[in-house]
Amino acid sequence: GIVIVASLISIISGAFDAKVEELRKGRSRVLETDHTLVLGWSRKVFSLVNELSIANESRKSAAIVILANMDKVEMEDAVRAQVPDTGTTKIICRTGDPMNLVDLELGNPNAARSIVLLGGDDDEDPDSTVIKTCLALTNNNLIGTMLVTQAFVPAMVARQSGVVVNIGSTAAHQGFSNGGIYATLKAAIVHYTRCLATEVANDGVRVNAVSPGPSKTARFQA
Repeated sequence: GIVIVASLISIISGAFDAKVEELRKGRSRVLETDHTLVLGWSRKVFSLVNELSIANESRKSAAIVILANMDKVEMEDAVRAQVPDTGTTKIICRTGDPMNLVDLELGNPNAARSIVLLGGDDDEDPDSTVIKTCLALTNNNLIGTMLVTQAFVPAMVARQSGVVVNIGSTAAHQGFSNGGIYATLKAAIVHYTRCLATEVANDGVRVNAVSPGPSKTARFQA
């Protein structure tokens, strides 16, 4: 019995230590919603944080999430040194590559009220970095849908038969708070579906989109 209890304590302790280390490194997904998400890091981030903090003064609580390929603690210290007073605005830093789909989810982009893309000071082509980040941001929804249909539709046209069903959302047809980016991307999918349906209508290919409503997940139960 003692051995089993000791083993359980060891497992729980190990899991706890791992979680703490994850938080320290800034590798946990933020829980905030209706936040401003800043993707990337440059000297402009300080003036940006300052201006956003001033703009948020009328809000009881606000958050700015910064996701960049830097150490979490270093980012926090730099912001604190350059912008010591952020008022009611909480600054949250996460370590990750904004162009990586997995890392991008750390900033909870679908629940953000706005997203700011920054090119790095040392980037040879900052515009290219911003464009790649933008593509990663839309890849899970719009770009992914377009790439898949472009891969399969030509074969359907060739055989004069096929059905395409894209996944939209009720958010595409009716706006809701804390979901502007997600709703916009889903609306783009619905419109892309209409355009594609028109293009292949005479080739025996039917293209439609379904728009599911909310699912009963932890987010909606909170």
